[in-house]
Amino acid sequence: MEANSAAKGLEWRRTFEQTCSEYREVVLRKAIVSCLKNGAIKSYTITRDPVLVISLKDDLVQQIVIDAIEWFLFAEEPVQGRLKLSELSNPPTLCGRVFKNSEPTYSCRDCAVDDTCVLCMACFGKSIHKDHNYRLSTSSGGGCCDCGDEEAWRQGASCELHSAKSEDSAGEDLLQKLPEDLSKRANCLFTILLDFCVQVVCDPKEEELLTDLPTNPDDQNSHVTMLYNDESHNFPGVISALQKSVHGCTAKLGNDFATVVDREGRSSIYIGSLQVCTKVATSVEQYTDGDTGPLRCETTHIYTVACQLIAFRIMKWLGDLTEESDCLRRLHSILCTTSNHGQLSHLTRVFRADGKLWKGTVDIVFLDLWRTV
Repeated sequence: MEANSAAKGLEWRRTFEQTCSEYREVVLRKAIVSCLKNGAIKSYTITRDPVLVISLKDDLVQQIVIDAIEWFLFAEEPVQGRLKLSELSNPPTLCGRVFKNSEPTYSCRDCAVDDTCVLCMACFGKSIHKDHNYRLSTSSGGGCCDCGDEEAWRQGASCELHSAKSEDSAGEDLLQKLPEDLSKRANCLFTILLDFCVQVVCDPKEEELLTDLPTNPDDQNSHVTMLYNDESHNFPGVISALQKSVHGCTAKLGNDFATVVDREGRSSIYIGSLQVCTKVATSVEQYTDGDTGPLRCETTHIYTVACQLIAFRIMKWLGDLTEESDCLRRLHSILCTTSNHGQLSHLTRVFRADGKLWKGTVDIVFLDLWRTV
């Protein structure tokens, strides 16, 4: 962990404590959003193997962004902070883990009510079913672990991790268990992070997003042409349009691009100047324009793409953190489903933006938001 990340997080904490409650969020928002955006542009990388891929260097994201926000949240070494947080949690009675693509699932042939009743790896390993006649499968994404659901199992409904809570803990206010200072910091931090992530993914206002970033109008690799999937165009038509529009695009490369678009919902097909990228996007739309209209093809600044990637990483961090703490999970759920500052709730904004989102976004944003609600 970089020392300056710890220093940055602790400096945010001092600012938080020294600012009156009315202005805390406003003051911290500027600092934290700046950290997110600068972390995005410092950690993104471009590869061509063979298709164009824009990704983040996860070790840099951890050093620049995650470490700083964890030091702010816990006000101490994050490992110790997480340990103390876990001690406040009761084991949930339901798992509800949402399966990702290719994740293993387990069904007990002896005890499951039907074949759709499955367990995640963690629950299976702590259940009685590991010694039964079971079936191992691979999830195609979606669906959730049924551990704790009495209606899904003839016996052994709960694993050791999700055994029933004691009567003493039933109905308690989970938020009251959090230390007051931690609760206030978490509320402020989660609000800022959720606002940033939902805005950048669902409705990125590029001019506003790039205002305080060091952009260069003469940069010949500043923009990206992004091709999106739809249910109307076929592979041959898309490949043909790419060959005609993207310099040096072979039939094989066009097929690789189309495969990524079909699988993930979008793909970067060209990186260059604003003028050239716009020309490529216009050409693809012209060559795919038919009875159902053209394929969606947009030109965006590469920093916007990097900020969207950092938003996905933050959503995953929030999801993982709240899985470790039922107290923070409750807080996160409230913030996701409650309107704030006169705006719609984060979850409602995501649902309403469904038509603008692409498959990869839905898999990340919906699942990471939904698993805590």
